[in-house]
Amino acid sequence: MRKRYLPGVIGDTELHYYGSSPICRDCRHRIGFDRLSCAAFPDRIPKEIWNGERDHHTPYPGDGGIRFEAMTPEDQERKARLAAERHAWYLALKERLIAEGKLKPKSMTDEPATVDSDTRRVAG
Repeated sequence: MRKRYLPGVIGDTELHYYGSSPICRDCRHRIGFDRLSCAAFPDRIPKEIWNGERDHHTPYPGDGGIRFEAMTPEDQERKARLAAERHAWYLALKERLIAEGKLKPKSMTDEPATVDSDTRRVAG
């Protein structure tokens, strides 16, 4: 049965990639790749695999023979090291941009935004 939508409403739920992938997050072939890519799918992991609708222990078109392999303790250390390196790079970039005047430093005295409970709007 085809899904029915209100006139003028686009039903795109079948196009969504949901949060963290139940299988991909623990795969050793994701280490060092951004967002929705890995060694098997460098352009984009198919949503069926990402969303857990399809197991990737078996061949999938376009995977180049690379299948799910669980991370070893060494892989987990490498993943943590790469994350630390990425964070250090980000902090260095942030400091450089502040020094060049391209980014305003956040002051500890900056007031956090408050929400008016009556209107549910940010006050300030």
